[in-house]
Amino acid sequence: MNPLFTYLLKSSISLILLFSLFKLTMSRDKNFQVNRFLLISIILLSSTLPFLNINLLPERSINQPIEIVQELVFPQIQDDSRDTNIRQIALETPTKKKDYTTGTYYVILFIFILRTMISLFRVMQLIGSSIKQTYKSVRIAIVKDMIQPFSFVRKIVLSEADYKENREEIVTHEMAHITHRHFIDLIICELFTLIHWFNPFAWVLRRDLKLIHEYQADQATLNKGIDATKYQLLVVKKAVGERRFAMANNFTQCPISKRLRMMNKNNFNRWMQIKLILFVPIIAFILMAFSQSSRKIIEESNVIEKIVPHSEPLKNQIKYDGFSIEIRKGGNYINGKSCSLKELANKAKAFQKTGREDILLVLDDPIPLSRVDEVRIALSNARVYHVNQTTINTDEIIYPAGDVTSLAHFSQGSFDKWMKVQLKNYGKDIADNLEYKITISFIIDKNGKVRDGHVLQACEHPEVNKAFQKALAQIPDWEPAQKGNSKVSVYSKMMYFKRAKKTNH
Repeated sequence: MNPLFTYLLKSSISLILLFSLFKLTMSRDKNFQVNRFLLISIILLSSTLPFLNINLLPERSINQPIEIVQELVFPQIQDDSRDTNIRQIALETPTKKKDYTTGTYYVILFIFILRTMISLFRVMQLIGSSIKQTYKSVRIAIVKDMIQPFSFVRKIVLSEADYKENREEIVTHEMAHITHRHFIDLIICELFTLIHWFNPFAWVLRRDLKLIHEYQADQATLNKGIDATKYQLLVVKKAVGERRFAMANNFTQCPISKRLRMMNKNNFNRWMQIKLILFVPIIAFILMAFSQSSRKIIEESNVIEKIVPHSEPLKNQIKYDGFSIEIRKGGNYINGKSCSLKELANKAKAFQKTGREDILLVLDDPIPLSRVDEVRIALSNARVYHVNQTTINTDEIIYPAGDVTSLAHFSQGSFDKWMKVQLKNYGKDIADNLEYKITISFIIDKNGKVRDGHVLQACEHPEVNKAFQKALAQIPDWEPAQKGNSKVSVYSKMMYFKRAKKTNH
C-alpha cells in the first residue's frame, strides 16, 4: 500500500476510536478546559501514533529485512521509423501506472488549501480596510459592513453597529478567545482537517472544538458580570451571519441551543477521573495493533520468513524475512517444499495481498537462465512484481532497473540507437515486412558490466531471435546504477516489436 495511505488509514483509525470515546463519555460535561485538552490531544495522538512502533507484547525474534522496492525497467525509448521501424517498449509494473487515487487526494487537498488561503486573504483585506480603535487595551477593527463579529489572533473585528450597540458584550466575549489562545487550537485543527479532508470524524471534531471555544468564551463573559438574559438574546440575534474564515473565532457558532443550555448547566464533574482513565486502554490497543501490523509475521499465508537451508552450506549470509523462492537444480522450493510454477505464483500473489511487496529469487549456482526465466514469467503472468534476485554464493542483491536512486546509463549515448545499429548488422536476412514481438533481458552489475543478456521471450522467427542474441552478447559497459550512495546491480527487461510497413496501392 502507498505509504501515504497507510499513514492516513492508521491515523483515521486512531481518530475514530479516540473521538468516539470522547463523544460517548466527555462531550456533555461542562469542564471545558479538560474537553479542549482532550480534543487537541486526540488530534496530536492521531497524527503521531501511526509513526510509533512500540511493542506491548513479548518480543518475537525476526530477521532484519532487506530493503526491497518495486520492479521497473527503462523508460520508453522513442521509435524512429526512418531507420528499422522497430519500437522498444519499457516493461513497467502496475505500480508505475498513473495513481489516480493519489492524484485525486492531492488535487482535493490543494483545493481545500486554496480555499483556506483565499479566506485568509479576505480577512486580512477586511482588517486592512477597517478603522482601528483601541478599547480596554485591545485593538479593534471596525468595518462598515454588517458582519458577524470575530477575533483573529489578537484583533477583534466587528461592524460599526455592533461597536455602538453591543460593544461591551462582544469585546468581552472575543477577549476570552484571545486570552485562552484559541487561535493556536484552530491552526492545529485546520491543518489536521486539511490532511484528513476525506474523514467526516475530522470535520465533526473541528466543529466540536470550535463549540468548546464558544462555551469557554460564554462562561468567561458571564463571569465578568454581563447580564445573562441580555447576553443570550444577543447570541440568538447574531446566530445568522457570514463566517469569514475557518481559523477565526466567530461570536456565534451553531447550534445555538447547545450554547444556551450549556450556559445554564451546572458544573458537575462526577466520574471525570474514571472517564479519563478509559482513554489509556484505547491508546494501548492502538499502539499494540499498529505494532503488530508493522511486524513481518505472515504465518497464515504459509510463506517463509528466511531462506531455507540448502543441501550444501550456504555462503549467502543475507538475512531476509520476506517471501523467498529458491530455484535449485532439482526444482523450485518455498519453505523447503517443492512447488509447481502455478503454486509459486499463487503463494507470491497471496503474500503481496498482505501488503508486503518484496519477493526474492534465490538461485542455485550455476543454474540455467531458462529456469530463472520460467519463474519470472510465471510471476509476471500472475501480476506479481517487485522481484529481486540473488545467488547462494554471494550477498549481492540484483534490483529491478527502476528501483534505485539513480538509473544505470548507457556509456555510448542512446541504447535504442545502438541496438538498431546492431540489428542492422546482424539482421540483414530479416525481411522488411516481417512482424514480430520479442522480449530481452540482461543484468548490469555494480561495475557497469553487462551479463546474462539473452532473449527472454522469443518470437516465431529464428533469424530475429538470432540477431537479438548476437546484439546482446556485444553490449558495452554502462554507468552503474546507484541506491543511496552505493553502486548496485540491476535487472533490465525490454520488449521490442516491429509492424509491417504499410504499402500504398
